[in-house]
Amino acid sequence: MLQPLYFGPPQRTLFGIRHVPADGTSVIGAMTVAPPLLQEGISTQRALWQLCEQLGTAGVASLRFDWYGNGDAGGSAHQMTVDGLAQDAAAAMAWSQAQAQGRARTLCLRSGALGVLLAASRAGTPVDLVLWEPVLDGAAMCDDWERMHRAQVDDVGRYPFAAPAMDEDERLGFDLDAAFLHALQATDARDLALPPGSRVLVTGWTLSPATQAWIERRVAEGVRAEWWPLETGDAPDWNDPAQFENQVFPRRGVAKLAGRLAEAGEWG
Repeated sequence: MLQPLYFGPPQRTLFGIRHVPADGTSVIGAMTVAPPLLQEGISTQRALWQLCEQLGTAGVASLRFDWYGNGDAGGSAHQMTVDGLAQDAAAAMAWSQAQAQGRARTLCLRSGALGVLLAASRAGTPVDLVLWEPVLDGAAMCDDWERMHRAQVDDVGRYPFAAPAMDEDERLGFDLDAAFLHALQATDARDLALPPGSRVLVTGWTLSPATQAWIERRVAEGVRAEWWPLETGDAPDWNDPAQFENQVFPRRGVAKLAGRLAEAGEWG
């Protein structure tokens, strides 16, 4: 069952959709789901919707939310800030915690990890996170955005007659503030520590050396962190310009991850 809702402070209203059991299934926990930023947030909607549906059916009440300035949340993309991402993640996590029956966890996909990890690093109590294909390096991500944007303008035949001039602060159809881009470039989640006693499940199709190093550093700091591979053969090519507007829906990967997260032992 879907429950659309608004939450957060009046000056920074966020929109979310909560997936809850509709058949009397007991709720065993709550999951906050943070989407990727910009175009990936749009193209992964179907995958995150299906993940939350499967979790809801299994008794995990899951909240998908829109970042401020995106989707049906308040504001515009030009008002996005790095600190605002951390505020949004903290607000969504707090809302889910207040509603939780059982353990509350937070899942983030790709660049959604930046806001979530910033919020988690500022938390005074342990956090419980699931990082799915996490993007940890803001500078590298901004470089990828610029390359993809230029490819859409120049390389994929979107403008067969005359390509428009590239606005310095536009990325992938989003009009961003220059200060936001600069702040993102300076954001390196690899350096962010989490409260001791936190729990992190890192999952994806490939484990990069940077992510492996991040896991090892968190373990050394007293965090229970582990890598769990999605060996499903349906890893998306996130940087394929020809797939820019297509929905990213790795069915086998979503099903496997939902199955793992729905296990009763995950919520004990």
